[in-house]
Amino acid sequence: MQVNSFVLVLPEVSKTTGQEVSTNYNPATGALSDSFAPGEGRLYALDASFESNNSEAIRI
Repeated sequence: MQVNSFVLVLPEVSKTTGQEVSTNYNPATGALSDSFAPGEGRLYALDASFESNNSEAIRI
């Protein structure tokens, strides 16, 4: 997944606790690496102050 460099942190929201957990997001490159099982989804949290009208903010 590629994220624009203006996103500084990108935690995942835990499926079991709802708490934010760390990810392999690299803000210098905007790259997030993760593994998904077939049909699995993940929820990532952006800071509440994040605003973007750019449809290219996050690319999978």
